[in-house]
Amino acid sequence: MPAIKMTIKKKLLVSLVLSAVIPALLVSFLIRGESYSLVESRLMDSEFPAVLTSITSDIESEISPLFSAAEQLAENPYVQGILSEPDQLSEGDEQILISILSAIAGQYDLSDVSAINKQTGHYWNQNGFLRVMQPERDKWFFKFRNDVEQSKINIYSSAEKNEHRIYVNYKTLSESGLVTGLSRSLEDMIERINGFRLEQTGFVYLVDAEGVVQVHNQGKQIVGRQLDDLYQSGISSQLLSQSGFGYAETHFDGQNYIVAAEYIPLMDWYVIAQVPKSEIFESLNQAFAKVIWIVVAIVVVSIGLALVIANSINKPLQQVTKVFLDIGEGDGDLTYRIDLADRQDELTDLSRGFNSFVSKIQQAVLEIIETGEALNAASLALMDKAGLASERNQEQNQQTIEMAMAIDQLGITITENASNASLASTSAEDVNNSSANAKMIVGTAKSTINQLAEEIGNTSGIIHNVAANTDNVGSILEVIRSISEQTNLLALNAAIEAARAGEHGRGFAVVADEVRTLASRVADSINQIQQMISQLQQGAQDAVDAMALSTENTHQGVKASDDAASTLDSISDAISNITNMNMLVATATEEQQNVVQTLSSNIEAIKGINTLSTESAKELELSCNELHQISTRLKTLAASFKA
Repeated sequence: MPAIKMTIKKKLLVSLVLSAVIPALLVSFLIRGESYSLVESRLMDSEFPAVLTSITSDIESEISPLFSAAEQLAENPYVQGILSEPDQLSEGDEQILISILSAIAGQYDLSDVSAINKQTGHYWNQNGFLRVMQPERDKWFFKFRNDVEQSKINIYSSAEKNEHRIYVNYKTLSESGLVTGLSRSLEDMIERINGFRLEQTGFVYLVDAEGVVQVHNQGKQIVGRQLDDLYQSGISSQLLSQSGFGYAETHFDGQNYIVAAEYIPLMDWYVIAQVPKSEIFESLNQAFAKVIWIVVAIVVVSIGLALVIANSINKPLQQVTKVFLDIGEGDGDLTYRIDLADRQDELTDLSRGFNSFVSKIQQAVLEIIETGEALNAASLALMDKAGLASERNQEQNQQTIEMAMAIDQLGITITENASNASLASTSAEDVNNSSANAKMIVGTAKSTINQLAEEIGNTSGIIHNVAANTDNVGSILEVIRSISEQTNLLALNAAIEAARAGEHGRGFAVVADEVRTLASRVADSINQIQQMISQLQQGAQDAVDAMALSTENTHQGVKASDDAASTLDSISDAISNITNMNMLVATATEEQQNVVQTLSSNIEAIKGINTLSTESAKELELSCNELHQISTRLKTLAASFKA
């Protein structure tokens, strides 16, 4: 939030005014709110109920005597005796009855007093006998006579004639008793009701139990309308509860109204009061307006007092400000001082503190001038020494670079030697491994050849056995050939005997012929087997000869393998010696290489240190130059003050 740009005087003035106005306004509005609540509470809890109760009591005070009079008339034994036999009523008794009725009418200012025989329906008033009640014409009489209620009140209202009349009826409980009736005009009471005022424009009127307006100061325009039509839907249920006092708040014609109701038990009607809410609080609003004017007066007085206080504070501040401006915008004269007034307040302390502060600044500026001159001389001397150090560092750096290059070249040569030695060692080791592998292969071959010679011997024995077995087979074949020849001979003899037998030996001849054929085939097969066995015997002999030759070759291979293994052992020993020598050379070369690398790293570190020293010398030279410029600037700034 941006700061409000105001002078101290204005801020002080605003603060003092607000500190007086805001509490006054808050208190005023709080009092106004509480006053509204108290007035509304008092109005709804006491004043309105009291006013409506008074009006209700006034109405009932006019109606209740009518009930007493109707009851006294109906219960009067003399009147009951006169009307007990209306057909035999004498003229004197009738005159007495009329005089009684007239007296009651005059006493209570009634417009009509009547007495009716409950059983026969004969009807008299203060003017004399009128008629006999008929069910078609006088339904109210027969209804009331048969009702449980002993008394009843009816209100007759005519909006066209603007006439209102009250009727009070009373009946005795006996079958032959009386029904009495009294009526009076309500115009006086209605005139009092219409003339009643609440606040300025508030008024009261009467409605029946259904909420229909019966009496209103605007007459025909309002009489006969429902409360819900006059105000708002549902207001009847809030007001007409027969529980005494009730009220509601409504809005019409552009303003708020308070509408209250009080029940009139004798009439079964309600007194309705309507008052604009603004009129109820008008006196309170006037009082609040006075309070506002008082607050305005307080504000004006507060502004005046605030101006006086602000000026008393602001004037010394302006003096301090003027001195500051003279020092800041003038020639920097630190000899200015504020005149101390003969008073004891915070502004005097501020002025005294300011004078002390300026004195210290003056002393500090004098010391700064002296220090600046010394700093300037020291910076010039330091700048010269820094330049010389920078030159020497550059020479040392160049020599270090040349040494580093030579060591790098030596390192490269040693690295190549180490690499070659390592390569030779690796090659010798590979040859040694190869000779070892060859020795293992020769050993394996020797074993294989020995095993092969053994297997060849075994195979030769097997072949000899096969040849022997083939000879045995040949002997067996000779036996089989002999059997075959004898079978053939027997078959021939059988055929001859069958031929001799003629027809009986034909079947036997066929069998003999088949046997002879089979014997011939067996002889052929034996010949073929004999031929194959001969070939097998020849092959076995050839295999035996070949096995003997292989055995001789195998013995020669074993001898050659032994010679090769001995030669490989010699080669392996020579290669091991070469490998050991190469490993010694490689180890020595690697140690030289490590020494050269360490030396190179140290030279590089020295080179880096020399570079940093050179850069630091240059930076020191630049810093000395800046320090010289700062000291010159400090001297100039100090010279701008007049100390």
